[in-house]
Amino acid sequence: MFITGLLAGIFTVGFGAWIPGIIFSFIYNKINIKDLLEKGYRPADEQTQSELQARGIITTAVSGQNVGA
Repeated sequence: MFITGLLAGIFTVGFGAWIPGIIFSFIYNKINIKDLLEKGYRPADEQTQSELQARGIITTAVSGQNVGA
């Protein structure tokens, strides 16, 4: 990630160095959410569940008790 940030910073005179960090944060959060769902955590409400389904993070309706809410 350092090399990617360095290259982006060189080509954009320092203004693009933060772009790889932003992209990595979205990827990391998606991986973390999937990991928490595999451990048994569930969406807090119906709106959160439908948002996760719309973004393709969960594919089926998750039922059960809210463990991590």
